[in-house]
Amino acid sequence: MKKIIDLQPSDFPGVNPQKFEEWKQATHYASRRTNIVWIVLIVVNSILFISRIGGPLVYFLLCIIAIAITGFIQRPTMSLLKELGMTQADIKRVRQA
Repeated sequence: MKKIIDLQPSDFPGVNPQKFEEWKQATHYASRRTNIVWIVLIVVNSILFISRIGGPLVYFLLCIIAIAITGFIQRPTMSLLKELGMTQADIKRVRQA
């Protein structure tokens, strides 16, 4: 399976190459930011668990907050994808080929 960074505009006929590269970069940065959010969540949950602060509900709420944050992080990449006239299915099809 191809990584997103390995995809080329030629894989998607009729796509603006400049916008496609912009989308790839945005996706790369969003992925890095998402990883940072999850690492911070793991550290915070570990600290809370070790110090016996909170309980399962607190850990659950922190996960829900992290999911919301990652959704906001991914939003610009999805708008660029719509501008390109592509869908997630198109990307999945090309990545699996």
